Amino acid sequence: METESKRKKIILVEDDQQLLEVYRQMFSGCDYDIEVATSADQISEELRLIRTGASVKPDLIMMDLMLPYANGEQVLKSIKKSYHTKDIPVFVLSNYQNPDLHKSLESQNIFPEKYLIKSNYTPAEIIGLVNQHFSAGRPKTNLS
Repeated sequence: METESKRKKIILVEDDQQLLEVYRQMFSGCDYDIEVATSADQISEELRLIRTGASVKPDLIMMDLMLPYANGEQVLKSIKKSYHTKDIPVFVLSNYQNPDLHKSLESQNIFPEKYLIKSNYTPAEIIGLVNQHFSAGRPKTNLS
């Protein structure tokens, strides 16, 4: 039987090394297990391992949509359309703002738990939202 004290696993998908280091430092003071993917290939491989049972499903994925050589929207779609990963909460953390993207996600019935514009939040605020997410259970979908 799982206990409430089980550490939450978070996969952070970010290619900006400076920002990644800031998040690593901020999360180091929290009781989370952080795994990092710096490319769409890395997160895609981790998702494959999750689907085959070779890796533990994370409690949250935080991901940028602007990844080198890849479309983060496609990664988000692969998460939300797979039977094995569709229930993993995703916080999109990006500076990519495009109303057409929101319409596209809605038309495909793909909803991240939160769509956060990086420049609007400090790392401490992001961690606060993560803490709030875990303490309150799953919040309603928020594309704003």
